Amino acid sequence: MVVKVSGKIDGKEVIFERAEGDRWNATIPYDLDGMYVVELTAENDAGNIAYCTKMLLIVDPATLCVRLVPLDYMVEVVPEDYKVTVIPEDYAVEAVPEQYQVIAEPDPLFVEVIYPIHGRGGVVNKIRFILGEDKHVKLLVRSPNDEPFTILTASYELARYTDIVVQGECDINEHYLDCKIAPKEKGTHILEVTYTVADSIRKARIEVEVV
Repeated sequence: MVVKVSGKIDGKEVIFERAEGDRWNATIPYDLDGMYVVELTAENDAGNIAYCTKMLLIVDPATLCVRLVPLDYMVEVVPEDYKVTVIPEDYAVEAVPEQYQVIAEPDPLFVEVIYPIHGRGGVVNKIRFILGEDKHVKLLVRSPNDEPFTILTASYELARYTDIVVQGECDINEHYLDCKIAPKEKGTHILEVTYTVADSIRKARIEVEVV
């Protein structure tokens, strides 16, 4: 059953009202030639919609005759002249392995305690003092491949926990560093030596055990 009728007459919106059954009335605008192009849309109680644009309403005042005839022209839905097509990109971004990588190399220099010797020789980072001793600590800075280098400056600090006990400049003799310390307390101290080679500052720490 049709529940709604709407439309246009000569392009103007008109309101249709149900008369009875499937009859609908509408007031149409006046036209001198008595010919009206009718566009109708009807909707039933199921929600289905029908649309018609092919009718011509002819009103003849002389004969008081009204005719509804098919129109000589019609509206047809045709495909668009242009369309949009999604195509693959000409360029793409691809993740490739890095051509370069950073490798951490070992420090080319290391420090060896020459004097005093603690233990049976070899490269050590621990020395022993007897309380009351005042003696030199001699270090050798070496490069693994005996590459040439120059020590420009060198200094030392002897610390007990977080307190600096003594500090000063090391004597430099080519690759040898020499400092003189006299710990005043028993226990573990840290001797930190700072030296400069070329444009880099390097550090070495030696544990000093005072007994």
